[in-house]
Amino acid sequence: DKLKVEYNTCDIVRKVSTNGSIEFKGLKIRIGNAFIGEYVALRPTTIDKIYNVYFCNQEIRKINLKQ
Repeated sequence: DKLKVEYNTCDIVRKVSTNGSIEFKGLKIRIGNAFIGEYVALRPTTIDKIYNVYFCNQEIRKINLKQ
């Protein structure tokens, strides 16, 4: 059984696809094979177009949409 992860209602939640990525704002973003089938939360930072990606309460990466 997979752990049922609950995120805040203000989080942007995405399911990691079978190739280890998510889609966000029209982009495919690599998250990692370890997270296939899991849900991750994206949270905007105080810097425009920078998001932190969380699994449970652990930050696993940052996304920079400026690039």
